[in-house]
Amino acid sequence: MAHNIDYKKIVLPNGLTCVLYQRPEVHSVDISVDVEVGALDEAAEINGISHMVEHLPFDGTKEMPSWEKVDEFNNSISGSSNAYTSSAQTSYYGHYPCQYFEDALFYLSQLVFHPLHTEEDLVKEKDIIVDELKTRADSVDFKIYRNIIDNRYLNNNTPYSFDVIGTETNVKGFTKQNIAKHHKKYYVPENIKVFIVGNFEYDKAEKYLKKYFYTDLKDRKFAKKPVRKFQKTYPEYSKFKMNTVQKGDLDQYYLTLTFPRPEFKKTLQTKRIKLPFLSSLTASGQYQQSILWKRLREELGIVYGVSAYGWDYFNRAFTIIETSFQPQYLEQVLQEIYDGINQIKSAKVADTVFKTRQKRIVDTELMIYDSPSNVLNWIMDQENEYEYHKEFLTPTDFIELVKKLDFSEVVEMANEVYDWDKVNIGIVSKDDPSEVQKKLESIWQKITKNGKKLIR
Repeated sequence: MAHNIDYKKIVLPNGLTCVLYQRPEVHSVDISVDVEVGALDEAAEINGISHMVEHLPFDGTKEMPSWEKVDEFNNSISGSSNAYTSSAQTSYYGHYPCQYFEDALFYLSQLVFHPLHTEEDLVKEKDIIVDELKTRADSVDFKIYRNIIDNRYLNNNTPYSFDVIGTETNVKGFTKQNIAKHHKKYYVPENIKVFIVGNFEYDKAEKYLKKYFYTDLKDRKFAKKPVRKFQKTYPEYSKFKMNTVQKGDLDQYYLTLTFPRPEFKKTLQTKRIKLPFLSSLTASGQYQQSILWKRLREELGIVYGVSAYGWDYFNRAFTIIETSFQPQYLEQVLQEIYDGINQIKSAKVADTVFKTRQKRIVDTELMIYDSPSNVLNWIMDQENEYEYHKEFLTPTDFIELVKKLDFSEVVEMANEVYDWDKVNIGIVSKDDPSEVQKKLESIWQKITKNGKKLIR
């Protein structure tokens, strides 16, 4: 069954790009307004400002001058709307009944182009974000995340090590002038894309987009699209490294192993599709025959779960293996992970998981596109593919490529990714970090029979 998503793209006179795809059989419309700005675009002294700018529009805009008015309007069109900031993007998005299509575009245009940025709202959001910072800092997941990021690069003084929320000092120090400058620099039409999927008419969509994203802005002078420096300069990966972090209220050891892997910007999609197969083969609760889940969870019963997944930051990317367990199992868990990875690399494992995932993709891939929001996400991804690689796979192309994929290609990918000379091993626990470090180093030298001095 062939399936292609032939979406339409228009560029408004001010340079703002609109990507449209009709789904007349549904009763809703999904919209995402994406601004190309995130933590990777920030300097250290203003780290967190993109996130702050994202918060402020919900406190008031030109036509909805208070948080109550913003909330009332969104509810008047039965909208489900929110926003987020990532390392490379800020998105304002929503899901709406199709009869409120024009109102939804008006609403989102207000958030993006017409925020008030009052002093009162800034003070309020500072307190909210500081509370968010402290809440996250108390979580074990954040400790794990920071332990990975703080050690994965040789140089931590780049935006690749920044947290999206920023620092408490930065957040408390932001001024209206900082906010206005950042908004003016990045919230320019050439730096924004509007994605729309759902029940609408193309001619009306173009009319409304021109009204709210061009005509209503004609009296403004916008700067040119800013240059994104992080795409040209980025840190080197660290080599083999171990690091331990303390969190006093834990009973478990939280273990991560991270490896550099092929990155989005440097690697075609045709190669990157092998990476999820490798993760599934390594550790997955969905594929319980995966080598580490099968051994650590089902056969030995010493972990509740173990997973393998990827992070990608355009120019930098890594695969992470993560699990938690009682402290007495540290050596056994490390030994099983080391042996399991080596079995994959030497093709001493069955292709059961590979074939199961291959069949699942072929059987279910087209089901994904029943959902307008999934179609919207697919279009956004493929727009990125085309921008950086000048090509992308249609759903049909993707399925056909998966059908042709051979298990030996996943094994080849394992040998490329799972390089023991480049692994970072991290532990978060309540125990003294120096004592855990010594124990970790001793165990690893025993397992790998490696007598060289380990990097702290």
